[in-house]
Amino acid sequence: MKKTLIIALCCITVLFAACKKEKPYEKFVGNYKGDAIADITLNATGGIFDFEHDLEGITLPIKINLSPGKSDNQVILTYTNDDIDEVYQTTGTIDKDFVDFEPITTNVTIEGNTVNTTLDLEGNLVETILSLSGTLNGSGTLPSNEGVSIPFTAKGKVKAELEKVVTDE
Repeated sequence: MKKTLIIALCCITVLFAACKKEKPYEKFVGNYKGDAIADITLNATGGIFDFEHDLEGITLPIKINLSPGKSDNQVILTYTNDDIDEVYQTTGTIDKDFVDFEPITTNVTIEGNTVNTTLDLEGNLVETILSLSGTLNGSGTLPSNEGVSIPFTAKGKVKAELEKVVTDE
């Protein structure tokens, strides 16, 4: 009887070990690519230069990498902006197929003009498609023909449909 009980316990232990539970981050980890589309409203204030301008349907090809975070329900998003040779990272917290990323804040100087932006994203993973959406807020200065920098603010929405790829091309 004891021998049968020991064999049964060993079988149960093997079954539990074979039924390895997937960690939440495992289905998210990998490389993704696709297009991000932004709709942004710029407001400039500079005396005679006051204006509001809508920029709709700005399309940017992007590639990101999601790697495991410090805990089982976290991933780290890494995005490299090849145009200005900068890398951005943020941490995302996973709840089932949903991920909420910490905001990404950047401060970039382009041709002597400073642009500060905050991008706040969240995403949903369905099979191999990561759908991202979020908000973009920014401020900075624009150059003018008169050599005067015009302060501006920007607000907008961003969305992207990114496909998980086996290799990064």
